[in-house]
Amino acid sequence: MRFFVSLIFLTVSTLTWAQGFEVDGIFYEGRLSDDGTYTSEAYVTKKGSGYYSGSLVIPSQVQTGGRKFNVIGIHSSAFRNCTSLTSVTIPSSVKQIDGYAFYGCSALTSVNIPSGVKSIGDYTFFRSGLTSVSMPSGITSIGEYAFGGCSMQSITIPSTVTHISSYAFSGCRSLTSITIPSSVEYLGDKAFYNCDALASVTINSNHVASRTYTPSYNLTTIFNNNPTKYTLGTSVSGIGDYAFYNSAVMTSVTIPNSVKTIGDNAFYGCASLTSVSIPSSTKSIGNQAFQGCTKLTSVSIPTSVKTIGDYAFQGCNSLTSVTIPTNVAEIGTYAFNGCNLLRSVTINSNAVASKTYTSSNNLRTIFGNQVTKYTLGSTVKTLGDYAFYGCSGVTSFSLSGNILEIGNYAFYGCSGVTSFSLPNYLGLIGYAAFKNCSGVTSLKIPSRVYAIGTEAFRDCTGLTSVTIPESVEMIGIQAFAGCSNLKKAEFGSIAGLCKIVFWSMESNPLFYAKHLYVDGEEVTDLVIPEGVEKISYAAFNGCTALKSVTVPSSVYNIGTSAFEGCTGLNSITCKTQSVPTTETNAFNNVPEDVTLYVAKAAVSDYQSTSPWSQFTNIQGINVGPLIGDANQNGEIEIGDVTKILSIMAGE
Repeated sequence: MRFFVSLIFLTVSTLTWAQGFEVDGIFYEGRLSDDGTYTSEAYVTKKGSGYYSGSLVIPSQVQTGGRKFNVIGIHSSAFRNCTSLTSVTIPSSVKQIDGYAFYGCSALTSVNIPSGVKSIGDYTFFRSGLTSVSMPSGITSIGEYAFGGCSMQSITIPSTVTHISSYAFSGCRSLTSITIPSSVEYLGDKAFYNCDALASVTINSNHVASRTYTPSYNLTTIFNNNPTKYTLGTSVSGIGDYAFYNSAVMTSVTIPNSVKTIGDNAFYGCASLTSVSIPSSTKSIGNQAFQGCTKLTSVSIPTSVKTIGDYAFQGCNSLTSVTIPTNVAEIGTYAFNGCNLLRSVTINSNAVASKTYTSSNNLRTIFGNQVTKYTLGSTVKTLGDYAFYGCSGVTSFSLSGNILEIGNYAFYGCSGVTSFSLPNYLGLIGYAAFKNCSGVTSLKIPSRVYAIGTEAFRDCTGLTSVTIPESVEMIGIQAFAGCSNLKKAEFGSIAGLCKIVFWSMESNPLFYAKHLYVDGEEVTDLVIPEGVEKISYAAFNGCTALKSVTVPSSVYNIGTSAFEGCTGLNSITCKTQSVPTTETNAFNNVPEDVTLYVAKAAVSDYQSTSPWSQFTNIQGINVGPLIGDANQNGEIEIGDVTKILSIMAGE
C-alpha cells in the first residue's frame, strides 16, 4: 500500500513539471515552476503518434491559453524518423537541441543551428539527409553519432568545440576533408569511421595530436585509415605515442616547425609514406617512431634532434642513406636495422661515434650489416670501443681528419675494407682496433700516432705493406700477429725504429715483412745513427733482408731479440769503445760466420763476452772519427762538403 501511494505521488510530481500543447501543428512542452505555475519557456516535442513533414518553421515564441512561451529547445526524438520533413527553420531563441532530435530525417538536407546552442547531443542528426550544416561559434561539444550517416561533402567545426565524441561523424561517406580546430581537447575513437572519401585531414589541436594513444585507439582508428594526407597546424607541439600507428594509406604528412617531440610508434607501419620532413624544432624521435615505413625513401633529421629511439626507423626498406646530425646524444638499439637498401651513413655526432659499445650492440646493429659506406664528419673526435665491430659488409670508411683516438675493437672484422685513410690528428689506436680486417692491403700510420694497441692489426692477412712514423713510441703485444703476407715495413727513421717499445716480436711488422724501408728505399746496409743509445726489444727481429749493420759508438745497450733471425747478415760493425750490454737472444739465429768489426783495443773483450763471442770472425778496426766527416754521421758524403763550406764562411 505504501509503495502504491509513493508511485501515485511520483506520477503526479512528474506531471507537474510539464504541460503539453499544440500551436499551428507543432507540439510543445511548457515548463512549470516548483509551485505549479507556468514558466515562460517551452520545448518542441514529439507530435504524438504523428510525424512532421514538409517545410517547418519553428517560431521563437508561441501563445496558448493566454500565456506566451519562449521556444528555447528541441526535445530528444522530437523529429525522429520524420522522413518527409524537408526543411526546418530553428529560431535564435533555441539554446538546446537534445539527442535523437532529427534522427532518421532522411529528406532533411540542410539546417542552420542557432548561435545559442552549446552542444549537439548523441544521434541528433543520425542518418538524416544533411548535405550541409552550419554550426555556430559557441558550440563546445558534439555527441556520439551526432552527424552519423549524413551526406555532407564538407563541414566546418567551430573553433569553440572542445569535445567530439566517438562516431560523431561516422558514415559521412561524402566527406572529403576535415579540420580539427585547436580548441578540441578530446576526439573520440572512430569519430570519422567509414568516411570513405575522407582524403585530407588538418589537425590544429595539440591535445589531439600529442596525446598518448594505443595500438587500438589512435588517429588511424579515429579517421578509419582513409586519409592519404595529414597536415598538422602550428599550434601542435608534439606528436603522441601511436598517433598515426598503422596508417597504411597515408602518403604524406606535414609537420610544422612547432613540433618538439615525435612519440613512440607515432608513424609505425605507415607503409605508404614516401618521405617525411622532420622540422628543425624537433628534439626527440621516439622508439619505433617510423618502424615499418617501407616506402620511406628519404628522411632529413635536423640538427635540433638529440635522441633517436630504439627501432626508430627499423624496416624502412626503401631508405638508401641517412645522416646523423651533430647534436644527437643518443641513438637507440636497432634504430635503422633491417633497412635493406641503406648503403650510406654519415655520422656527424661525436656522442654517437665515441660511445662505448659492445660486440652485440654497436653501429653495425644500429644500421645493419648491409651498409657499405660510413662517413664520419669533422665534429667527430673519438671513435668508441666496438663502434664498427663486425661490419663485414662495409667497403669504405671516410674518417674525419679530426679523430684523435680509435677505440678498442673499433673496426674489428671489417673484412670488406681494402684500405683505410687514417686521420691526420690520430694519436692512439686501441686494442684489436683493426683485428681481422683481412681485406686491407696497405696501411700508413699518421705522423701523430704515439701508441698502437695490443693486437691492433692482428690477422690482417691481406696486409702487404705498412708505414710506421717516428711519432710512434709503443706497439702492443702481437699488434701485427698473423699478418703473414707483409712484404714491406717502412719506418720514419732508423733512430725512431730503435726507440719504439715493442711488447712482443709480432708487435713489429718486420717480423713478417723481412724488408725494412726508410723514405721509400729499402735498407739492406743498416747504419744506426750516432746519438742512439739503446736498440729496443725486437727492433730488427726477423729482418732477413739486412746484409750489414753498423752500430754507433753512442749505443750502450742492445735489447732482447733486437737482431734475432737476421739470417742474411754477413757483417756487423760495432763502433763502441766498450762492449755494449745485450739482452736475451739479441743475436739469436744470426750466422756465426758473420764478420764482426770492433775497435782494435776491444777485440779480446768481445771475444770473451757473450753473445759476441759466438761470432767466429772478429776483426779489429779503427773506430775513431773519419777525417773529413764534418757532420759526424760516420760517412764521407756531400753533406760533409756543405758543412765544411759553412764553417769556412763563418756560419
